[in-house]
Amino acid sequence: MSLAVSTPQTSKPELFVYALGSGPSREMGLWLDAFQWQCSANLNDVSRWLMSQAHPNLLIDLRVSPQRMLAETKYLCERFSAVRFVVLVRADQKHWGQEAIRLGAAFYLSPEHCSGEGLAMLLDGQTLQQTRQPSIQPRLDPLTGLVNRPLCFDRLDHALTMARRRESLTGLLLMNVDRFREINHQQGERTADTLLQLVTQRIGHVMRASDTLARLDNDNFALIIEDLHDEAMLGHIASKIHQQFSEPLMVDGQSIVLTLGIGGQLASAGDMNADALFRQASAALQRAKETGRRGLWFYSQALNMKAIARNNMEQGLQKALSREEFMVQFQPVHLGSNGELAAAEVILRWRHPTAGVIPNQVFQPLLESSGLVDEVDRWLLKHVAQQLQTWQKLDAWPDDAPVMLPIGLKQIRNQDFARFVADYWAASGLSAHQLMFEVDEEIPMQHADLLREFMELASGVGIAVNVSSLADRQMALTFLKHLNIKVLKIGQASIRNIDVDHMDAAVTRVVMEIAHIYGVEVLAQDVDSRYQIEKLRALGCDRFQGHVYSKPVEGEEWISYLKTRTHQNPNQL
Repeated sequence: MSLAVSTPQTSKPELFVYALGSGPSREMGLWLDAFQWQCSANLNDVSRWLMSQAHPNLLIDLRVSPQRMLAETKYLCERFSAVRFVVLVRADQKHWGQEAIRLGAAFYLSPEHCSGEGLAMLLDGQTLQQTRQPSIQPRLDPLTGLVNRPLCFDRLDHALTMARRRESLTGLLLMNVDRFREINHQQGERTADTLLQLVTQRIGHVMRASDTLARLDNDNFALIIEDLHDEAMLGHIASKIHQQFSEPLMVDGQSIVLTLGIGGQLASAGDMNADALFRQASAALQRAKETGRRGLWFYSQALNMKAIARNNMEQGLQKALSREEFMVQFQPVHLGSNGELAAAEVILRWRHPTAGVIPNQVFQPLLESSGLVDEVDRWLLKHVAQQLQTWQKLDAWPDDAPVMLPIGLKQIRNQDFARFVADYWAASGLSAHQLMFEVDEEIPMQHADLLREFMELASGVGIAVNVSSLADRQMALTFLKHLNIKVLKIGQASIRNIDVDHMDAAVTRVVMEIAHIYGVEVLAQDVDSRYQIEKLRALGCDRFQGHVYSKPVEGEEWISYLKTRTHQNPNQL
């Protein structure tokens, strides 16, 4: 999503506009001419801007999708207590404006009854009044632009309050730069200040828009991580922060190696206040510093054990490729019309020497955070290409059937990835239509614009894309409308009750019918019974995948599977 930005004029107050769509209309642009304004339809853009401002003004346009925007107004009001929120409504939408006031907005207005100049004068006056109050203290660190210590404690109090409402976890990581005094003494204050700014940038690469990064003092930082639902995530985030400093920092052409000591603690909903959480995280940081450079420690012993296990797994992954411990399995996909083979999903697993076979979803985040993912991706692509060549020579693979290769956000962000894969595939004597990228449903939910750009690149080199494991059928309809996908893959959550719940079956049928209108085929995965297959066939499902056909098999088992299938009636399932 590109930001629309007005021509800056220093005499005009700043305003951020949160509005759905591609940007303000010409009339709205003229109305906003009294401001230095920016506009975005992306909530992450809005959050980042609000965190960077001392006295921010946010205009939320409720005229389109007022219910959705009210829900996000509620979230923003709870998250940013120092922001002045103004909501824009139509003249006949007073009730939406009143509801926004109840949620925390300062006031509401309509463009028909208030000019942009009038709003600018009102906001400018309120800002001057606020800045002249001697009780208002600076809330941002002047060197890094981060939240300072007092505001950090305000945010931590707020995060714990929200955790009680959401029944979620709040994480706190305290970080200290190793040997910073020595660096400051040897390199000088100017270099030390630049390093602190670079540290801020690298930690920022890890944090989400909803997290808060603060500079407490000197070389001490705090990261507040809200709305966690898994204890292991705190250790994962801490490891990713350490990984950010695996490469030296460059200052004035000089390479400087920096490491951080990290101490952390989790707070369950309502079990401690901000002071207690900070004390425990501080004690953990002190213990981390005692262990040496790049230390990591948690106040909770259970969290420490998980972090140690994670570290051991990461070390094992670094040796897994050279030890040939990765294994590739293929799970067949069959046509609903005649039972013939239509595709196969590629599944990467790790055959660990002591822990046994570890599924991809367990170690994939470690591959990405450790920087091993590119090397493993190249190995996987080579292995799959060689396997497909072998099957074709043995007449064990249809020419028009693709293998479905799972990819993640890192590959989607790489604009050269699709071209690299297509070139490698062609050099192996394979056709682009014999490959299909598969992305998890979280990617289009959180990065729709990024995925749309990637899909255009993939389509340009002849590779199709499908979306995997859709649990939300309403979201499925959104994907059908806005993304050029070839196959819509629905999971157990969408098909589990279709044989007993008539309403569930009716909704699933509607999704399939709309998919067919867009020329998209529907694939049901994890089907576990013949009755379920017959029910889905009757609803219009095109393809099936699941243990009722076959469990995932390795390449050498594939021929045996096909031989077994040739002795069966293809339509018997």
